[in-house]
Amino acid sequence: MTAEGREFGGSEDFAVYGFKLRIPDTWRVEFNPKGDRLKGEVAFHTPGRNTIFWAWGSLEEATKRFKTLEEQRDWGAARIAKTRGIQGTKITESKTVQVCGHGALVTRIAAIPRGGFLSRKQPDRVVISMHLRCPDTSRFHVLYIAPNDVEEYPDFEGLFDRLVQSFVCHGSSV
Repeated sequence: MTAEGREFGGSEDFAVYGFKLRIPDTWRVEFNPKGDRLKGEVAFHTPGRNTIFWAWGSLEEATKRFKTLEEQRDWGAARIAKTRGIQGTKITESKTVQVCGHGALVTRIAAIPRGGFLSRKQPDRVVISMHLRCPDTSRFHVLYIAPNDVEEYPDFEGLFDRLVQSFVCHGSSV
């Protein structure tokens, strides 16, 4: 058994519409019922009530709206900033990594909580995302997590990196 398998109690491939991801076998999977082959979203729920989202859509539509992955990421960060209880976001790290033969953008964002009158200062919430465009399948993919219970996994960023590296958007393997 791999170190990854021991840390998570086992893992398995989750595949749909020709793309896949390796996830811990304790996670519950929930599809957005409005999704289909061209556009959709899956939520992976961990036993500790954390949720990882994986969304996909038309590459043509994405490239019409956003010239670059950075523009698409920035639009997502702006949406986070409009979330109730959040006063703004700050990109704390952004890097390009190779995923299934494509350059993918992995970003760490600090979501800054809105302070209320007489309320204690809350720590920033971390959001980690991966944006990828696959011309082979004419789709874009976004994987993201905003941990609720950061103590569930000792290394959430390492977990996210393993999810990203396991991602296959076309073909049978990386």
